[in-house]
Amino acid sequence: MSEAHVGRLRKSDAEIRAAIERLDDSSTAGDRANQRQSQRFSYRVRQLKLEVPAPSGGWIAYQAPTRNISREGIGVLTPTFLYPGCECRVHLVSLHNRTHMIKGRVARCRYIAGTGSMYEVGITFEEPIDVEHFHRGASTLRLLIADDDGFVRKLVEQLLKPRRLEATHVGDGRAAIEAAQGGDYDVILMDINMPELDGVAATCELRKAGYTGPIIAITAQSGDDVRKECVRAGFTLFLSKPFDRESLTAAILATQDAPLVSSMLHDREMVELIDEFVATLPDRAKRLTQAMGEGQIEAVRAVATELRGVAGGVGFSPISVAAHDLEAALRDEKPEEEIREGVAQLSRMCLAARPASFHAA
Repeated sequence: MSEAHVGRLRKSDAEIRAAIERLDDSSTAGDRANQRQSQRFSYRVRQLKLEVPAPSGGWIAYQAPTRNISREGIGVLTPTFLYPGCECRVHLVSLHNRTHMIKGRVARCRYIAGTGSMYEVGITFEEPIDVEHFHRGASTLRLLIADDDGFVRKLVEQLLKPRRLEATHVGDGRAAIEAAQGGDYDVILMDINMPELDGVAATCELRKAGYTGPIIAITAQSGDDVRKECVRAGFTLFLSKPFDRESLTAAILATQDAPLVSSMLHDREMVELIDEFVATLPDRAKRLTQAMGEGQIEAVRAVATELRGVAGGVGFSPISVAAHDLEAALRDEKPEEEIREGVAQLSRMCLAARPASFHAA
């Protein structure tokens, strides 16, 4: 018998949320129970699977609400006391909805006063994890804001203040091209109407040069014609002015892909080949984007065929599937917008792929 029983908190969502908020409010930098080697992030999962050994053999499984996560560990709530030092297994769910079983040990367990039957448990992972795989907010967002309106540039920074942000500002399309090619950005916010060179022309030039990063069009204009023009130029998304924190954050998050790891990650004999393949992907993504920007359909097809034939063999089936779908769209002469979307999707998957060392990085 693999699991003795399943334990869960007999509390409402509101009671659990209130307990976590009280813990957050009472945390201080000098509180030893709240210290961890690296930064932790708010991590709210209602029923994370947590397993601890049962006295009679097998495992006791808990459906544990979570509080926070870091590179070294995770904080959860349980209905019973767990002895510090006991081993455990935590089933983390990635941003790509894949479950990763992480081994660890209970570092501490303390009763939450006034709850009746709720314990705060701190778990230390056996090996560090890459938090970005499970939490988008774990990384600093490197943002290029291209807009000739200084107020809009300030507004974007203010709306994104809750995030860890590094922002660069430019006021025209030519400066946007120079900054994009000379820097390393997670997202570009590009106004369509700018002096020197407008946002559409600037984006066209960047794509023809092989720029693969996400570019979001921001404009006060609307209508199908404007959207189609943005798609043809190579924009990733379209964001209408005026925008608020919710719509801006949603647009940026839609361009941020969770890291993609090989399904053969733990096969030691495949590590070298996986890393060698991943090292080729930025160049393949660049060739794919550049070919689409220049209208070289046969070159697009060639890159898609390369990826379909190899990616699955080293455990990157999602890349193979995306390449197959793009080949099918080209073969069936689908509308240009659909082909561009297929190119963008395949390119983003290539850039999201991580080497075999990612899991323990």
